[in-house]
Amino acid sequence: MRYKLVAAIAIALGFAVATAVPAGAAPQRAPQVNGDLLLYALIPDSAFGASFSSTGSYSTGSTLRSDRARDHVPSMSCSSFEDTFRAGYYGDTAGAWDEFDNPDYLKQWPTVLGGAQQVNQFASDGAAMSFYQQERAKYQSCQNFTEPDPANHSPGGATFDISATDVTRTLIGRNLAFQVVQDLTISNDVILTFFVNTLVVVSGADVYEFWDVSGTNDEPWPALMAELIHKVQQLR
Repeated sequence: MRYKLVAAIAIALGFAVATAVPAGAAPQRAPQVNGDLLLYALIPDSAFGASFSSTGSYSTGSTLRSDRARDHVPSMSCSSFEDTFRAGYYGDTAGAWDEFDNPDYLKQWPTVLGGAQQVNQFASDGAAMSFYQQERAKYQSCQNFTEPDPANHSPGGATFDISATDVTRTLIGRNLAFQVVQDLTISNDVILTFFVNTLVVVSGADVYEFWDVSGTNDEPWPALMAELIHKVQQLR
């Protein structure tokens, strides 16, 4: 796991830092690849922006994980669900993520401060669809919440206020997707206006996510999402 909102916002604060399964039928196991291969398939950070660079990445490694979940989306708090990257925790058998930042964001404002990409692979299409639906329901329910800066990056103890969540269904190619737009207010930064933008897609046994903190509420990189889905499918 890794905090994502804090990693991006620390820069802005000036710190370096489904397919249903018929009753009684066992789900058909989808072709599987390991986390290292999924990490290799992720989009190069420079494709998101010329000045972007990676600030961290992770994969579940060369072996598959158990499909028994350690974290369950419906029972998670909004802040716990939204503020961490997780691969291998939701019953996904493999996963990978990469986060990046834009050190030139002030020169380019309004633009992306930082973002991330993630893919979680499940044992079956049905398991992936179930997780996708749980994510959409969670975002819809997390309309307003406040949390302290858990990494204590900001002097005086800033809080992050998330509000006005908008969840919109869309498509990436023929794949079901939804976009999330959230207003973000930082208690000790009244100058800049921030949005948290998320794009989640389910394709077969995989669930993909693009995420960013930005000065605009644009859908995060739909063309690159289609490219990522193609790259992962080519692994099989």
